[in-house]
Amino acid sequence: MIATDNNERIRALQAPIDEISSTINKSALGETTPCHVLCTEHLLEAEAMLQWLCQVDSNDSHCEALRACHHGTCSWFLQSDDFKQWKARDSSFLWISGIGK
Repeated sequence: MIATDNNERIRALQAPIDEISSTINKSALGETTPCHVLCTEHLLEAEAMLQWLCQVDSNDSHCEALRACHHGTCSWFLQSDDFKQWKARDSSFLWISGIGK
């Protein structure tokens, strides 16, 4: 599920990048205008960000973490009233800070 969400986010980023690239390629007579330069800079930045995101395979990390955890790990937390109340909300932010073992 995590990998699917990331893949969908990456695909969502690709469409605007393709649109910018298409606009740049269609510029009249290949003239370099201030807009062309600005669009090119944004395109390069967006492509660099997309490449950076594609390097992470969260599915492998997630599967590895699942194999390494022990039965009952975090059950005390997942059973807590605080977690259940947070999970029941439509939209909220949960910050968990601690030391991994």
